[in-house]
Amino acid sequence: MNRIVKNLRHYLPDVTLLAMAVAALLLVVSYDGGGVFGGPDSCQQPQAIRDALENATGLACAEIGSADLGDIRVLDLRGTRRPTHFSHGSSFSHRIGKLQPGAFNGLENLARLDLRENRLTELPPSVFDGLENLRVLDLSHNGLTELPPSVFDGLENLRVLNLSLNGLTELPPSVFDGLENLRVLNLSLNGLTELPSGVLESLTNLEVFDLRGNDGEPFTITHPNADLDCLGCVVVPR
Repeated sequence: MNRIVKNLRHYLPDVTLLAMAVAALLLVVSYDGGGVFGGPDSCQQPQAIRDALENATGLACAEIGSADLGDIRVLDLRGTRRPTHFSHGSSFSHRIGKLQPGAFNGLENLARLDLRENRLTELPPSVFDGLENLRVLDLSHNGLTELPPSVFDGLENLRVLNLSLNGLTELPPSVFDGLENLRVLNLSLNGLTELPSGVLESLTNLEVFDLRGNDGEPFTITHPNADLDCLGCVVVPR
């Protein structure tokens, strides 16, 4: 951990999510609180999410239906500190500590999900169910120590996955299976010492792979793309 903090500035990724972010931003919803982000029933959400959905759609929570949720393209749930309109310049913590299975059901057109800088230490296997149109997923700056093997199942259109600045020490061999369209994978600043055989097998279109700041750096990987921009690693073509 000391090594990670010491080298943070040096290792911050060159390729950011901004480079491949979704251009069409229709609605942005912010999470306000430290509990669970539940399902799509707007009136059952924590107060701040309910308020944000009502403000974004112009509807009372009881009137927000599946079609309105389906209009949301970008969901901003960053755990930052922001002033509020009623706090006279003060700020308070926005942190998510836990996500329920199927937390984002009903958001079938969501293209970008930002969950960075929260307090997530684990992810349920089916947490991203129903997000088949997701393009960008940012889980950086959390406390994730492991990933369920099937956590990214169904995200076949994902282009950018940021898992940097977590506490990952190992990866399930099949964790990235099915992500054939992934272009950018950021695993920098974790505690990885090695990569399991075949973990990149499905990532045939990968263009940027960042492993800087891990304990096993530099890694030697095998990948069909000889031009893969591999940061903190050396590519051995198949």
